[in-house]
Amino acid sequence: MANYAEGWAADAAGNWWRLGDFAGTVSEIERTSGRFCWTILANARDDAYLDAMRDAIDSLG
Repeated sequence: MANYAEGWAADAAGNWWRLGDFAGTVSEIERTSGRFCWTILANARDDAYLDAMRDAIDSLG
């Protein structure tokens, strides 16, 4: 179960991440416990598939 830390989600493994979106966009930024940082920005979003898009982005990390 993830915890919330001042706008960031965090897990017991030491990973931090934040999800965000505006109309037509979706993004995620993450810092892993191994100190690797990455960001994904997409300039397309279909609200009917937003959860699926977020799941797909999460599976990349």
